Amino acid sequence: WSLGCTIVEMATGKPPWSQYTSQVAAMFQIAVSEDPPQYPAKLSSDAYDFLDLCFIRDFRKRPNASFLLKHAFVDNQVQASRNKLPTITHQISKKKSPGLVERRLIRNRSASDVSASSSGTE
Repeated sequence: WSLGCTIVEMATGKPPWSQYTSQVAAMFQIAVSEDPPQYPAKLSSDAYDFLDLCFIRDFRKRPNASFLLKHAFVDNQVQASRNKLPTITHQISKKKSPGLVERRLIRNRSASDVSASSSGTE
């Protein structure tokens, strides 16, 4: 249930049932209605199906995490991120970051600057 809520919020920038003016009204709607929250129009059919599974009211009938991890919506996202990973890794490795020795020198230099300024001997 909460995973579905998180996906809706990530896709819309608003929590599910945010069309209600108060939290009490939203909780009432959740309690009396069998309907899931409104889904954003821009999601894929796999995403709609995944959300429908997340919002099954009866927790005994709702799929567990192992089942959901095998769903096409998740699998497609995993495959897409695997395809992008070499590009991201290459971009990160091309950036020059200071090595351990350089970081220690910077840290030591910063610490000595602070102690010099606090003792008044700049």
